[in-house]
Amino acid sequence: MDRWVRECMVRINDKLVEKLLEDFNNRELEKKKNRELQTFLQHDEHQGMTEEEIRNFMNATRLKTIEFLQFGDITMEAWYYSALPPEFHGRILYTCPFCLFFFTKKHELETHSE
Repeated sequence: MDRWVRECMVRINDKLVEKLLEDFNNRELEKKKNRELQTFLQHDEHQGMTEEEIRNFMNATRLKTIEFLQFGDITMEAWYYSALPPEFHGRILYTCPFCLFFFTKKHELETHSE
């Protein structure tokens, strides 16, 4: 049968409570780390690459190699790194609207178009 108990009738082991709380917090922290690790591994774009390969990739892709693309009369800004050979790196890449060949100099495009 249930009954009301006065506080003086209850004994609480403070050391046990502290230990149980610490164990609980450690388990929750471990669960959080595991969740973060699982989420990271699901979206790991560098999976299978060594640290040196990742470093080389990041160095090669950190800067845009072309600032603008000119396609016919339209000039647009390049948003990302372009994996083109170094001879095509420059401010503007000119593209023929008919055959999609690209050139680094406008006069090359004009000569191609004639």
